[in-house]
Amino acid sequence: MKTLHFVIVSIILIGLGNCNCFAFAQDSYQNSPSLPEGTNPPAIITQVELASPFVFFPDNQTCYDKPGFNSAHTCSTDIVPGHKVQCGYFIGGKTCEPIHQYASGTNKDCLGSQGSGNVRAPQWFDIYNTQDKPIQLQYFDVKIPSTVSSGITEAGPYYSIPEIGPHEKCTFSFFPIDMPMMLDPTNRTILISYDYNGKHYTTPTPLLTDVYNDDRMAV
Repeated sequence: MKTLHFVIVSIILIGLGNCNCFAFAQDSYQNSPSLPEGTNPPAIITQVELASPFVFFPDNQTCYDKPGFNSAHTCSTDIVPGHKVQCGYFIGGKTCEPIHQYASGTNKDCLGSQGSGNVRAPQWFDIYNTQDKPIQLQYFDVKIPSTVSSGITEAGPYYSIPEIGPHEKCTFSFFPIDMPMMLDPTNRTILISYDYNGKHYTTPTPLLTDVYNDDRMAV
C-alpha cells in the first residue's frame, strides 16, 4: 500500500457538492518509480484559465457600489470604464471585488463523482490524454506552489479518477468561497502528479499570469 505523508498547515473545504479538500503541505511522497525529466507523460495540462471574464450588468440596470446589498445588486463602474461590472463585498473586504464568470474547458469533471458535479468556475485547467487508448490515473494530485512562502496549495491525492478517453480532455476546477477567486492569478505554476501503469509522472506548467479578465487563456 502506498503511504502519503503530509505536513498540513491549513485546510480549506470546498463546499459545493461532495467535499474537495485543499491543504497547504510541505512535502508528499510516492513509492512508484519516478520517470526521468523529458519522458512523455500520458496526461498533460493543455489549457489554463486563471481569470475568467468579468460579469457585466446591462447599462439600464440599477446597481449600487456600497455594502449592504448582495452581489446581485452591486456593481462598479471603476473597474472597466463605461461598464457596470458586477461586484461583491466579501468577508473582511472594504472594496467591491469584481465577480468573474463561471466557465470551463469541457463538460467533463476530472474528479467524476468525487467532484462537485459542476465544472464551471472562475478558474480551471484541462487535462489531456496524449495516448491512443483510454487512461485511468491513480494517486492523482494537484499542487500550486506559493509565490510568497514555502507552502503549497494541494488538492488530493485522489486514489483514482475516472477514465479519460483517447485524446480527450477533462476539466479540474477551483471553486471560491467568500472570495471572487480562489487563486491569485499572477506568477502561478500548476503541477499535476499521478501514477499510471506502475510509474509516477509529474507534469508542471510554466510560470503563468492572467491579468486580462477575458476569454484569453493563461496557456
